[in-house]
Amino acid sequence: MTALSPLPPRAVLLATDLSSRCDRALDRAIGLARQWQARLVVVSVLPPLEQHELSEELFGQADWGPSLSPQAYAQRRLQRDLDGRADGIEVALRLQQGPVGPGIIQVAAEEDCGLILTGLARDAIFEQPRLGSTVLWLARHSPVPVLLVRNRQHNDYRTMVLANDHSAHSQRALETALGLFGEPLQLSLVHALELPRAGLLTTPRDRLEEQARRSANALGREFLAACQLSDDLRQRIQLISDDGEPARVVSRYVRDHDSDLMVVGAHGRSALSTLLLGSNAQRLLGAAQTDTLLVRGDPLRGNKDE
Repeated sequence: MTALSPLPPRAVLLATDLSSRCDRALDRAIGLARQWQARLVVVSVLPPLEQHELSEELFGQADWGPSLSPQAYAQRRLQRDLDGRADGIEVALRLQQGPVGPGIIQVAAEEDCGLILTGLARDAIFEQPRLGSTVLWLARHSPVPVLLVRNRQHNDYRTMVLANDHSAHSQRALETALGLFGEPLQLSLVHALELPRAGLLTTPRDRLEEQARRSANALGREFLAACQLSDDLRQRIQLISDDGEPARVVSRYVRDHDSDLMVVGAHGRSALSTLLLGSNAQRLLGAAQTDTLLVRGDPLRGNKDE
């Protein structure tokens, strides 16, 4: 079976709150826009100031007066951050006001963006990351793939990890990632085994785990047979299964192997389907320590070759 041809979007959207947490996402967005010859849309959604979580950080306690509104200040910050860094790229700056998550989705639809990028606030090696409500909202609701950028852009994504529950949603997420970023040098499909709790075991745990691992490997091979992959990539894929809670299994593998990109599809059929719902989302996204692609809707929206 032939692999998906890379079909990069016509436009990418950087969602920024104007804080330093989005600097790395800005670098990645500029790099992808240049690589794909795509438009770069930069949006900052300003909620009503009395509800703005970052109003003191962004605007301090200054008396604005008639000459400089928060909107004008945000526009100036956006232009300053882009100055000299996006030469040769068509850039559109958008300022919205209202609920942040829906505002980002609205701009993505209006600008025909096929990917949303945003940043995470902390480096978990030194401090537990604190995911904002907007990031979690996008993870659960965005019909456009969302790339959460944590790391500096040193290179393309060379090592990729799929959080795999063998569902069509995981297949869609994998094919979306490959269509966007091309084939990595190394691709691992990580599956969390679902074993009974210790108190419910009637068979020795090691035997149950071996049975579950054989079953997972068989499902993994069926999953790969259904995916559109090149023969070369198919031979290099690693099927990984481990016992444990899905968020912990996947994030531990990503950390131990220093992976460049984690790929997650929502609404799967097993325990992985809850990764983007409730507290599991914060544990997975906070502990991963790497860039993460979240795929909910149809893949490769806004492609050049439609």
